[in-house]
Amino acid sequence: MAPQLVILAADAAREDLHAHIVATGGRVSQAYGSRVWIVDVPEGTELPDDLEGYPGRVPDDVGAALDDETGRLGISAWNVRHSASFAATRANRVGEGRSWGDEGVEPEG
Repeated sequence: MAPQLVILAADAAREDLHAHIVATGGRVSQAYGSRVWIVDVPEGTELPDDLEGYPGRVPDDVGAALDDETGRLGISAWNVRHSASFAATRANRVGEGRSWGDEGVEPEG
């Protein structure tokens, strides 16, 4: 399963959409405001028409059109997570793959 950001339609029935995601074997891992969710659904799962999904970066105009500040902040965080600079930072982390308690692993910063 790969996470993706979904934006619920303004008039969407949230409980029904949540139940649909769970019924497909997925889960809602985060919610930002009333209309932005991060979901994990099995590969190939089709989303209902009331959900607009983004496996990668969300276009700027989509976030700007959202009427919910918390949702816009969630989209901004998602987009940072999918940026080239974030990927480069993750690729060069000190002690990558090692436990925090391993001898010789120094905390970053």
